[in-house]
Amino acid sequence: MTTAIFYCKNGLPAAFDIRGHTDYADEGNDIVCAAISALAQAALLGLTEVLGICPIYTCQKGDVHCALP
Repeated sequence: MTTAIFYCKNGLPAAFDIRGHTDYADEGNDIVCAAISALAQAALLGLTEVLGICPIYTCQKGDVHCALP
């Protein structure tokens, strides 16, 4: 199961974690995991390219952690 946790600090977004596999299909063929990955990558690109924020992030084996500076 995939879990997404969003953290706030002083009422403002501060970080997010996305972990796990949805088990909709086998790894490599899971369209739900692909959609979640695309949204996570779009969030990271939006932060850097649109807002000019350099988030601190890691992406390992499908898990994503992102924190705002």
